[in-house]
Amino acid sequence: MQDRPVVVQNGNNTGILAVVAIVVIIAIALFVWQPWNTTSGPKSPTTIINQAPAGAGAGGAAGGSSSTTTTK
Repeated sequence: MQDRPVVVQNGNNTGILAVVAIVVIIAIALFVWQPWNTTSGPKSPTTIINQAPAGAGAGGAAGGSSSTTTTK
């Protein structure tokens, strides 16, 4: 007859689970906070003005100007 090995486990893994939970919470907080996407102020719209060069009316192109507002 062979003896079977007996495994006795004393204690629990609450310490390891607590460390894992803290690491997960910190990782989620970093992705919500996103410190790597810092800006120097509030985002404001950027205005780009396109004007036709002088004398463009003679070549058949429409003269004048247009204005476009974009937000970054």
